Amino acid sequence: MPRDISTIDPEKLSDVTQNAYYKKLQKELKDKQSAHKLDHRRAKGIETEESNTISEDPVKKASATLSIEDKVSLRSFKWTQDKKGEFELKPTQITLNAPSDIDLEHDASHILKIFGQKIDFTSKMTQLKQSFMHAAVQSRSHQFFLSKFAQFKMGLLGQLLSAIGVSPTELETLSKKAIQGAVQENIRQMAENIYNLELTELLYGNSRKAKRSLAMLRQIEKQLITQMALFGKRDYWSKPRLLEERITQCKKIEEEFQKERDDLAYSLMFGAQMG
Repeated sequence: MPRDISTIDPEKLSDVTQNAYYKKLQKELKDKQSAHKLDHRRAKGIETEESNTISEDPVKKASATLSIEDKVSLRSFKWTQDKKGEFELKPTQITLNAPSDIDLEHDASHILKIFGQKIDFTSKMTQLKQSFMHAAVQSRSHQFFLSKFAQFKMGLLGQLLSAIGVSPTELETLSKKAIQGAVQENIRQMAENIYNLELTELLYGNSRKAKRSLAMLRQIEKQLITQMALFGKRDYWSKPRLLEERITQCKKIEEEFQKERDDLAYSLMFGAQMG
């Protein structure tokens, strides 16, 4: 319910009524009511002396165009009149710019061209290729999490290399070359592991001191067999091939013992002659 104006403090009421914004609203209400009454009378063919006075009096015409000190813009509101003839402020619907209204010509892209720093990985292409090949090998690892992370890394490096001009055919060639190198490294590691295994058994036998070392070497052998299968050569380390590698490493150990024996014999003979 509207508040009775008599209950308002006279000093506060005076502050409100003397405010420029309040005066502007009152003036707009009076002008709209006068315009509405004038239009209504003109529709009936009635002209009053008041309308003639307002249109002819230069003082009133000048006062109507006076600027208000508090220049408030109410663009989001408009005056509406209900059926009873009373005026009220209602908010207007704000229309946002459609995507087609966006100014694409001045999107500041030219500023990036002038002041921005261009990221160029062409100079690091060799390093990126090496990282790609290393990730290709790790993606075939027997360790699950390492292989998954390497596959993710390999995909990112492949996209980056493609962006700087490396063709998919070259990427496939790099991957195959990396796997071939990993196969050769697997063969070398298997030969070294079997050498250590045979030498440990020969020197220490099945003693308590050798059991831990032998268990570790046999575990490494199983991992190398699994890794070779992941490289696409599942039947490479078959039992006959492992046996052949053991014979090869035993012959190598025998040759080293014979060389050591000859060196000791020469040292003994030289010491006898000098003595």
